[in-house]
Amino acid sequence: MGRPPQPSPAVRPWRRSRADVLLCCALLAAVLLVQGWNVTHYPLVSECEAALLADAWAVQHGEGLALTTYRWDQPPLAPLQLALLTWLPALLSPEALTVAPVRAVALAASAMSAVLLYVLARRLRLPRWAAGAAVALYGLSPLSVVTLRAVSSDGLALPWLLCAFVLAVPPHPHPQLHTAWRPFAAGLAAAVAVLTEETAFVALPALLLTLWTHTPHTPHSPHETTRGARGRAALTAACGFLLPLLAWVLLAFLRGGLLPPPGTSRPGASLLGALRERLADAGSGSVFTPGSAARRMIGGWLSCDLVLPVAGLLAALLLVEGARWSRTARASAGPALAVLLTAAFAALCPSGTGGHPGASTYAVQALPFLALSLAALAAALTSRVLHGGRAARDDEHSVQDDEHAVRGDEPRTEHLLLSICRWTLVWLLAAAALLGTVPRWYEGDRAVLTAEANAPQRQALSWLRASVARPESDRVLSDGTLWLGLVHSGFRPRTGAVWSHTAAHDPAVAAALPRGWRDLDYVVSTPLLRREAPRLPMTRRALAHSERLASFGEGAARVEVRWVPAGSQGQGTRKTPGISPSARYGPATEPRQPCPQ
Repeated sequence: MGRPPQPSPAVRPWRRSRADVLLCCALLAAVLLVQGWNVTHYPLVSECEAALLADAWAVQHGEGLALTTYRWDQPPLAPLQLALLTWLPALLSPEALTVAPVRAVALAASAMSAVLLYVLARRLRLPRWAAGAAVALYGLSPLSVVTLRAVSSDGLALPWLLCAFVLAVPPHPHPQLHTAWRPFAAGLAAAVAVLTEETAFVALPALLLTLWTHTPHTPHSPHETTRGARGRAALTAACGFLLPLLAWVLLAFLRGGLLPPPGTSRPGASLLGALRERLADAGSGSVFTPGSAARRMIGGWLSCDLVLPVAGLLAALLLVEGARWSRTARASAGPALAVLLTAAFAALCPSGTGGHPGASTYAVQALPFLALSLAALAAALTSRVLHGGRAARDDEHSVQDDEHAVRGDEPRTEHLLLSICRWTLVWLLAAAALLGTVPRWYEGDRAVLTAEANAPQRQALSWLRASVARPESDRVLSDGTLWLGLVHSGFRPRTGAVWSHTAAHDPAVAAALPRGWRDLDYVVSTPLLRREAPRLPMTRRALAHSERLASFGEGAARVEVRWVPAGSQGQGTRKTPGISPSARYGPATEPRQPCPQ
């Protein structure tokens, strides 16, 4: 028996190259520096971040997979992963476990995604410079800097999705060195991604195409064909994908959460009810409809960065079309298909919790594949220009034949001039791309690195900590962005620190407030709370029957601490706020505004 063929330098696995490791580490340091700078101050803490961190807090305190009693409407692994990653910091400093400091977890997930993107690019046989360009495009785009620094289930799912693509592409092109466990592991990683964020299922056809394209012929019998080997790999990946999903369904069945309980109107109270709610969701309209949520979402992406989404989408289209004539395009067809599927799903049939998708729902998932598609197209065009349209040869014999043909058929001077012209064209195109991208990205990144969006929330929370004398018995209504900070300030979870959404939808919280808004002592009025008040009756009435104690910030971004007098409607009694007299009317920065009705 002969030895397996040894890898040639052109197809050597990336892990054997010290230059690859050094380049990846340098790019990773640059990405973390840009994404981590000013991370606690911008962007504005969102309700999605707060909800995910609150669910992680519930896991750490043994209260289940979610803070609410309706816990089946979200994938289970996002709060589990976040609880695990923040377990040690929560033990050392529980007060620091609020949304802004926990964004370090999002940076860790982004760093892992950057490394996996580099590995995937090299396994797709992209040159080193193209793999580095993919990481730079992914990590330094203003759209990436804004979306990846926020704590989200999308960001936690992205490393698992990229890991599935990496496992689908063997590190070595020779069939004898291909192992059978990789398809199963790829399916398992894809299942973890879907159970972390359900929108990851959009990329599953692209993962299957990548697995099918890069599965070499490894015959288990003399009669097995290449198609049979690929079918076996796809079946193995499907088994790895279905096992965790079936385990989740079995857990829901054993805990009585598979079918909706009798008399329950909340779809999230059961797994099938949540699935029915998602399938029946009307979505947010088409991107071609003026004023639709989908159009606003795409507009939000393009306002952050016009280069990566547009150029990456065009590159994905060209790669899919050029898979017939380019080896690089054919190898990168799977990630390019992921871009097209994500773009189509986001533009035509977006859905989200309550039909209100966030702008980062699909942007986070598409970012690495947009960058990879753009880098792969650049590599294919560069090879095309430098080689004059000739197909690339990998074996040493063909390379020697080409050199002999050049020496025999072309004068040396003409060949040298042609090479200079080709390299000049490549460098001119690269310079034009940099001149069109770097100034835009510099302005976008500088705005992100210097902006301050969370100061009013921090000031309001500090004011409550210093001014409220009875946090263990008082009740304060707020949105999710301040909920965990209120809990760390001494307010009781759920019944003391009352989340506006749980007060409206969670029966356990509603039972603790039998008199509705009259059982509240304070309301923290944030822009998000005021915007959602028309849909939440208790919040609307509490704002309408409260008095301002302190205000932080200006204009529409202000945060107000408001006092709810007990029995102010028809009971003839008023209570005194449990705060010090000097803090009664606090640092108000503007005249009193009318309450939303």
